[in-house]
Amino acid sequence: MAEAAILKGWTLAEEGQGEEGLIQMQQGLDAYAATGARLWRPYYLALIAEAHGNVGRFEDGLAELDEALDLVQSTSEHEHEAELHRLRGELMLKRCRAESPDSAVQTGVKQWFQHSIEIARKQQAKSLELRAVMSMGGLLQQQGRKKPGKCLGKSTAGSPKASIPQT
Repeated sequence: MAEAAILKGWTLAEEGQGEEGLIQMQQGLDAYAATGARLWRPYYLALIAEAHGNVGRFEDGLAELDEALDLVQSTSEHEHEAELHRLRGELMLKRCRAESPDSAVQTGVKQWFQHSIEIARKQQAKSLELRAVMSMGGLLQQQGRKKPGKCLGKSTAGSPKASIPQT
């Protein structure tokens, strides 16, 4: 039931009801924690972080990701680690756009995306790799680069990166 509340809240947040969705997600996460369960908590924290970012509460989202990454290290639950790093980059980039464009921040964002790509490749998690590559491509496009694939490192056969069109 608690997990359903988290996912229902995420759905609300994705449909534009950010504050209501966040309340639902937090209540679900609290109920989930009350059971003593810890499995998948990093994933649920990622969903909450993403929702915070969508309503402009970037610092809250980054704090959720800090907790999630700490849990990854302490529990060795690495399934969503690449996504956590990608989301950190996305939230930092959104915060940067909202405040003022800063090339130093964008360099940090690029490093988070690159780390996400490396983790996804190591785990052979092609969908997470593709998400991270697309985030990196968006950043590079924003910076005016036309060939995002060139800075993403050497591709492995069958990698989603191999199918990114070069303009």
